[in-house]
Amino acid sequence: MASRTADTSPEPAGSTLWTSPAAGHVPELDGIRGFAVLMVLIWHLWNCQIPATAGLLATLEIPSQLFWSGVDLFFVLSGFLIGGILLDHAEKRGFYTAFYMRRAARILPVYVVLLAAYFLGRALLDPERFGYLFHNPLPDWGYLTFTQNLLMARDGSFGPHFLGVTWSLAVEEQFYLFVPALLMALGSARFVRAACLLAVAAPLLRLTPSGFAEIVATPFRMDSLFAGVLLARAVRHPAAVRWMLANRATLWGLFGLLTVGMALMTRWPAGREGFEPSFLAAYYALLIALAVLHRGERVTAVWRWKPLTLLGLYSYGIYMYHMAVTGLMHGTILGEAPAVTTAAGAAVTLGSLVVTLLLAATSYHLYEEPIRRLGRRFTYKEQASEGTAPALSPAVEEPAPRRLAA
Repeated sequence: MASRTADTSPEPAGSTLWTSPAAGHVPELDGIRGFAVLMVLIWHLWNCQIPATAGLLATLEIPSQLFWSGVDLFFVLSGFLIGGILLDHAEKRGFYTAFYMRRAARILPVYVVLLAAYFLGRALLDPERFGYLFHNPLPDWGYLTFTQNLLMARDGSFGPHFLGVTWSLAVEEQFYLFVPALLMALGSARFVRAACLLAVAAPLLRLTPSGFAEIVATPFRMDSLFAGVLLARAVRHPAAVRWMLANRATLWGLFGLLTVGMALMTRWPAGREGFEPSFLAAYYALLIALAVLHRGERVTAVWRWKPLTLLGLYSYGIYMYHMAVTGLMHGTILGEAPAVTTAAGAAVTLGSLVVTLLLAATSYHLYEEPIRRLGRRFTYKEQASEGTAPALSPAVEEPAPRRLAA
């Protein structure tokens, strides 16, 4: 086993980008996670609070018209990290116990708090003053079983805004259940082929008259998730790594071309049906690939910027809390649904952003991280026999975070 020494070289120390522990933590991924949650914040606290008839304000929100796809970036990043864990550890003793205990320790603390706040608020708050947060309720069992996205698909609505963002959490939870079972059933070689087929199937499904399901149902989002999984496989394949390192200029050229496409889609969005989400998945997968290929270099310095890595560190809490916070503050102070069309509304929304960031940081340090440390006690054990899966780099293993980086 190679010694775990630090290495800031952009070149892989071993045959792939990930199998050498010397690869170390990749802070660029924290910055990308921070950018993803920033996109979501701008979309919900700016774009969604401006009516189409708002004149100048409606014009000013055009540059961020694709920021709803921050969730797609989360999906690709999740597929990359979780896919890496599976590819590196699935054959080890106690894998499934460790995997699901770690997932539970990461996901459930914030989710339980959010659900408790929702049930309490629904029982105690004025349903008219806070109707934005509690109207269009879904059956409680959906939230308790992580199947609320299926109920949303059935009803054609995100349900109450208090818990609307949890549709993506349900997608990821279903992904966590499905993908390990798929890998165990097929083996690694056939698993990669199945991942390709599932990624291709998603846009074809979206071409069918599927309604709201194309946004919130897991089969329709498989292209984003499996784009990350396939990238995780690529950076573990020596020939693929050699090709990427030898053709970085080509990859940058392709990234530039796709960026032009993103700009065109921002001005003339085609919607979330068909192949647009697949285009976004490819774009975000390439973004992550370039960040990994150039880790520690000047060209990726923006992803190591402390404000972005901090947002990445607190991103889960920010994502889960922000809609509830803005709804509660607008309802309490102004007695209305969130909107930035007045100075007072804009001030309350800005204040809700500050409160969300402080709440997420406090939640992380005082509540979430202690429970995550308990989850990390469940380890992926090496097999007694030779030929086990390669050791996972700390970037994918989710190590105990440093002071400012996860």
